[in-house]
Amino acid sequence: MEHVEPIEQKYHLGLVDELESTDIFLYAGTISCEGFTKLSSELEKRNIDGTKGDKVVLIINTFGGDPHAGYKMARLLQYEYQNLTVAIPEMCKSAGSLIAIAANEIIYGPLGELGPLDIQTRKRDEMGEQSSTLDIFKALDNLQTRVIESFRHYVTDIKYGSGLNTKLASDIASTLSESLIKPISAQIDPVKLGEQKRALSIAFEYAERLNQKSNNLKESSLNKLIEGYPSHSFVIDYYEAVQLFHEVRKVKTEVEYILNGLALNTIQKLQQEIHEQSFIACDFTKLAKQVLQQQTNINNEEDPNSDETASNEDVKNILDAVGTD
Repeated sequence: MEHVEPIEQKYHLGLVDELESTDIFLYAGTISCEGFTKLSSELEKRNIDGTKGDKVVLIINTFGGDPHAGYKMARLLQYEYQNLTVAIPEMCKSAGSLIAIAANEIIYGPLGELGPLDIQTRKRDEMGEQSSTLDIFKALDNLQTRVIESFRHYVTDIKYGSGLNTKLASDIASTLSESLIKPISAQIDPVKLGEQKRALSIAFEYAERLNQKSNNLKESSLNKLIEGYPSHSFVIDYYEAVQLFHEVRKVKTEVEYILNGLALNTIQKLQQEIHEQSFIACDFTKLAKQVLQQQTNINNEEDPNSDETASNEDVKNILDAVGTD
């Protein structure tokens, strides 16, 4: 009787093959112009040695940063590759969400989350502290609501409590509402307001341009990402993301689970470097394929210490070998 190889075994034989013609980059930390320069230099190495693939996976973990740098990163990958996938093992906030908009597909890890597309600006007279562009506009919304509620309350109370006509009651209510709100509104800096408005405009314009190529945002999603959430830290999990994007899913293949875990492990081991430099940006392809080959050999009950496998050095040493400096 002819031996039939199990389907699962055939699948294990091709773990590395699933990444054929695919480059993988890891970016973790603050999105900055320096980070863009590093990422572009890693990509340029592949162009020079002729090893650049047709598809790219950007594994990104960030709380945000410079929207201009984020836009340049996303634009670079969009036009250098036929297909861009953004993988989110954990945090991808603010300018990170801007980069995600450029993706043809977004893949969520079990811990993955996006955030609103608001931009962080530096607080005046506060070293190292930032504020969200959402803060001032949410404050204005609340102030407007408070003015309307106060006016209605005063008009009703004065008109029906004292028997005055509507016009006179309205005039008195207007004066009372103004006296209540004026001390609060006086604290609003018009220059700061203009600065925050421009920051939101930058986010909108960049996102719109990136989406023209990816076409991954659903209708009205961009406005929701910019204005529809109450705070910068709001969690946009997978279930929320499916309402915003056409092509978004959870990790589902063995390769994707392995890469997600490898990315989290690498980021954890490189926390000191991320803290010192504010970011790491590296070509993750070699390490990923080494680990997948090692897993293939284990799955196929081969010697995991054969020449084809990665060594058992920790992630830092392997990353040094593939050029994280």
